[in-house]
Amino acid sequence: MVLRPAPRYILFTIVLVVCVLVSCHSFGRHYSPGPLSTPSSVGRPAHVHPVELVHDHEYRDTCTFTDSEEDFLIVVKTGANEIHDKLPTQLLTGLRCYHDILIFSDLEENIGPFNVHDALKNVSSAIQARSPEFEYYRQLRDYRENNLDISSLRGKSHSAAWKLDKFKFIPMLEETWKMRPHRKWYIFIEADTYLVRTNLLLWLARQDPSQLIYFGSPTYFHGEEFAHGGSGVVLSGAALSRFVEGDGGSTARYDDLLQSETFGDYILMKALRVNGVTLSSRWPMLQGEKPSTIPFGPGPDNGVRHWCQPILTMHHITPEEACAFWDFEQKRNSPSVRHHLPESTWAV
Repeated sequence: MVLRPAPRYILFTIVLVVCVLVSCHSFGRHYSPGPLSTPSSVGRPAHVHPVELVHDHEYRDTCTFTDSEEDFLIVVKTGANEIHDKLPTQLLTGLRCYHDILIFSDLEENIGPFNVHDALKNVSSAIQARSPEFEYYRQLRDYRENNLDISSLRGKSHSAAWKLDKFKFIPMLEETWKMRPHRKWYIFIEADTYLVRTNLLLWLARQDPSQLIYFGSPTYFHGEEFAHGGSGVVLSGAALSRFVEGDGGSTARYDDLLQSETFGDYILMKALRVNGVTLSSRWPMLQGEKPSTIPFGPGPDNGVRHWCQPILTMHHITPEEACAFWDFEQKRNSPSVRHHLPESTWAV
């Protein structure tokens, strides 16, 4: 049963505004300015200057980078229909402390100082021509080229955007390796996936990136297990290298299968498996739910108790919730203190 206290819209609005203003003050201190178009700055903000709008003396600065953080990469998959609704708050809160981020979408653009890469640009013209899903892709580009308001597509394009999304997975992995090869870890998330940074860093430090690792939260299709993309997918550098450089890691190899299947993360599992990379479940640490929908006590499927393992990811996080969680991470004195989180984010 989900706990539903009195509406807290005013409180969430205040928290969101304060968090965004505080983040704007802190954001520029952790990135070196540089030209946006250079390869070294792809996925990193450029020309960001600190803005003194609020005093942040109440916040502990958690954006202290270690050498080990250069060993991993955060990759965000999103779409033009949602990017401006979901991603800005994430970049100012939960994602602001990461050393390097790549963002892939169905439309190349900039979001503030961040480059957003077109994950579909290398899909063959033949596939684009015969796949009805790419009609929406062409519409997006037409709107951009004619300076039309892409936001006007949001209400009527959700289904089209979702159907197109499955074509992004394999090209995104190939482009990631091309742009950022030889990292130890690659963490793939969506625009509404919240990463708990402290837990993630501690957990990755205990894993072996030389192994063929494919971690995720399993879901099922056609009786087969695959990692749910929204819960986050973790690949070791060894696994991504094997996939991209192996004979099974090409986009064209899966063109026909993508047209007949529904889920891109399911096709990704099959492509990884061809190259000897198989899924290892890390549920409930990699989580497809959020605090208001994660129950306490044993789960209904296998009896594993929720909240008894470190949380690494949460999915379907709203901008207001992302801001509240980031605020909690900044202010908490103990990782076990529950009452610091807004009551509306918890389930009983």
